[in-house]
Amino acid sequence: KNDADHGGRGRSYRNVDSNDTEESRRHPHVVDDDDDRKCHNNDNHNGAAIHQRSLQQLPNTVFLAGIFDTSSFWWGTDLFRWTIEMINDHSDGWGYDNWFLDDRLETPIRIEWQVADSACDEATATKAYFDILRHRRDEISNNNSSSSSNNNGATAPVWHGIIGCRCSGASTAVARLVTADDPVVQISPSSTSSIFNDYADQFPYFKRTVAPDDEHGQVGAMVELLRAHGWDRVSIVSSDTDYGRGMATKFRRIWQQGGMDEFGNPSGDPWVGEVVDYQNIELTADGQVIANAAYQAFSSMPTDPREKSRVIVLMAHAQHAYPILNYANDIGFQPDTIWLGGEAWTDRLPSGSSFPHPGAYLGLTPFRNRDQNYHDFLTALQDRQRRQGYHEWTDLPDYAAEYMVDAILALTIALSTVSPVQRGNPDLISERIQDLGFDGVSGYVSFAPEGHRMNPKFSVYNIQTTFKDGVEGVEWKNIGTVGTRTGSFNQTSTACFVGMHCVWSSNAPSDKYPVPKDPVLPGWAVAILVILLVMLLALLIKYWRSRKSKKDKLAQIDSELDDIDTQLEKAKKRQELLVLRRAELKSKPSRWTDSTDILIEVLPTEAEYWDVNERLKASMNDAHISKLWRIQNDNLWAFYSFHRDRLLSLGVNDNERQVWHGTSSLEPSVIYNDKQDGFMMQYSREGFWGRGIYFADKSCYSHHYSYSPSPDTPHRKGAESNEREMFLSKLLIGNQTFIRREGKELYCSSLTVPPNDPATNMKYNTVAGHTGGSDVWIVYENGRAYPDYLVRYYKGSRDQQRTPFASRSTALSGKPQGQASATSFTATDIESGTPIWEYNGDSGWEAYGDSQQVQLEQGYQRFFDDVDSDSSIIIQGPEWKYRVDFAEMNQKNVEHGGQRVRSVRRVV
Repeated sequence: KNDADHGGRGRSYRNVDSNDTEESRRHPHVVDDDDDRKCHNNDNHNGAAIHQRSLQQLPNTVFLAGIFDTSSFWWGTDLFRWTIEMINDHSDGWGYDNWFLDDRLETPIRIEWQVADSACDEATATKAYFDILRHRRDEISNNNSSSSSNNNGATAPVWHGIIGCRCSGASTAVARLVTADDPVVQISPSSTSSIFNDYADQFPYFKRTVAPDDEHGQVGAMVELLRAHGWDRVSIVSSDTDYGRGMATKFRRIWQQGGMDEFGNPSGDPWVGEVVDYQNIELTADGQVIANAAYQAFSSMPTDPREKSRVIVLMAHAQHAYPILNYANDIGFQPDTIWLGGEAWTDRLPSGSSFPHPGAYLGLTPFRNRDQNYHDFLTALQDRQRRQGYHEWTDLPDYAAEYMVDAILALTIALSTVSPVQRGNPDLISERIQDLGFDGVSGYVSFAPEGHRMNPKFSVYNIQTTFKDGVEGVEWKNIGTVGTRTGSFNQTSTACFVGMHCVWSSNAPSDKYPVPKDPVLPGWAVAILVILLVMLLALLIKYWRSRKSKKDKLAQIDSELDDIDTQLEKAKKRQELLVLRRAELKSKPSRWTDSTDILIEVLPTEAEYWDVNERLKASMNDAHISKLWRIQNDNLWAFYSFHRDRLLSLGVNDNERQVWHGTSSLEPSVIYNDKQDGFMMQYSREGFWGRGIYFADKSCYSHHYSYSPSPDTPHRKGAESNEREMFLSKLLIGNQTFIRREGKELYCSSLTVPPNDPATNMKYNTVAGHTGGSDVWIVYENGRAYPDYLVRYYKGSRDQQRTPFASRSTALSGKPQGQASATSFTATDIESGTPIWEYNGDSGWEAYGDSQQVQLEQGYQRFFDDVDSDSSIIIQGPEWKYRVDFAEMNQKNVEHGGQRVRSVRRVV
């Protein structure tokens, strides 16, 4: 093959097979060159073929780097190479076979290139960037002065442009490096994140031939599609991901600010849309849709025809969107719903599923151009594939392929407009790209000031029933195009409901449901009502007059005096109670030790361990504690005690309960190490009863929101992969009101404070409810809950290494089942050695004296033989007397005024 066939030098960092097999022709990965020009480079590039050409042999040469996901873009390396080959082919004018680039370039350009795999993450993209940068610098250095300058004698830059990446996260990493390291223009064919627009000043050299996910792109197009159908009322459902929440937020803002002009800015149109409901559906830690969360979301949507909408905008990736749609169908959600989605789940169907369900499905994807420019390029590409022995493509494999070609063209055209010595100036190249406007493979290409594609178009798709070879099926069908500008929707085909007839072309169904008319009373009924009202008014007047009598006034005074006496008596009792409670609260909880640590491990040989265990197993019988920590935070306890005093001073019973709380993705130490509030409203999200701090009676409910610890969590190391953590907390419920959500969903979800108690004309302290099989309590202020214990647990069969005891009686007797805990025992059988009694002193665990050892063991054996006997004994220490309680496994100084309590243990 001659230079015209090959064109330029290329390098691809991929695993390749140099054998020219039929499989490699169907899925080509590497440039096919003459044997005398082929060499294999194995320096950390997986054996990728590199075509070596001297820079001096290639006049007016520029270098382009391709950094993109070569797995998802399986076609990317080959299309990148073929496009550059056609640009480099000068045997028939500018471009191959009079291709449309012929009259675009102002000066001849020859392109060298390299491709590296960025995958779809920042770390891999960063490595790909430095791989190409390092090899380019080595190349320039090895070629000495002859290969480090172009024909005009100017010093050659390391590179002139970057094409990529595929994913926005990877593009962000490269764009930051480009700005800080070797400034160069970067053009992405598929990164749609709005971050590049929101923070455009941080990415001065980033461009893209695709539109962003905001009002300038598919979100703006979705708004225009809805408007074109006359729909102004929608509900929104999103997956609980950055993408889902971000798209929902952008949509809600744009939906209420009106239409767009040709530059993607608000046009001043007075039209605004209405969002009647928004549901964000949570996912599991491994990214699966939580079925119960989806069921609750759809069950809580408005049912009143005056409020609900037939149109639901679904913001989610395909792996979340289709399970959400399945869950909606499972509960019989309204079958005539019109679902609208973005390119993340449009034009693809899940395999092995009964989807689609009844309803209408509309979606957007970036526009697939099919004009003469596209066909000219495809014809030239097919001829080149045929001549090189590759399988011919009947179509470009993805919309991003068209946008990649145009990204290469935009960068090439801009470079051709400046002199070789100026091509290393990224500011100048960026300006030239900004001024471009040309008919590309993906349609007309121009760039907005923020660097994204100007005035983009999107294809509109609809799922429709098909019949092929007598078999019924479904497919996404293109029914038109839409842009971001008002009036840009162009419908070319009828839209349909799945499982129903096609019901609209120009006249779309309403987004609202018919509202039943209020019944009209007949005339005779109105007359009766008037008579009854007159009679009622007469009775009221008579009653009012009777109340004015002297006798009634005296009775009222007597009654008020009695009420005053009653209130005085209550006030006196309340005063006495407050004095007692205040004295009680001045001391710390009796189970606290003297340690200054906040996190105190509770051993399975201690009674409180089993108290917590019983609360855990009350609703999760297959759960087992692997670690238990008591939280001794003086500041949080003081704040909690203050709130209990405040409730008592108002005459309100504190109604304290032990409740469960899971922190989801929030590290628990943020709460238990806090010096001021502990549980904070600032970390809460909108829930079924508004934005508050949620607590549950049953551990099985909070399990769904439990925290997944890592093995190297500071101060709590050693967590295994199946272990979870949540708090068992104290909660001051106070005066509560129970609110059922049925029929009050919007009211409940908008709560930010409890409602007023009509009996006191003060707000309730707490809102109570029932969901997921458990009673729940919601507080809307900090300080009313104390994180009493942090429980680490796992579900399934008991692991004797992590949970050595099967029952309270076995643990407190000192007889482990299986292998004993290393923190509590040094032997596996109580009979195998002499027991040693220890107390938790200021310097750690210390053994009692010999005389106390005998007293303790005898007292323990009496209690072990007869649990109804006295559970404690008095022993004499070197200075003080102590009461040792075998049921609680602690000792209390009975002579010192502080009566300090310390833990004790029996080691065998």
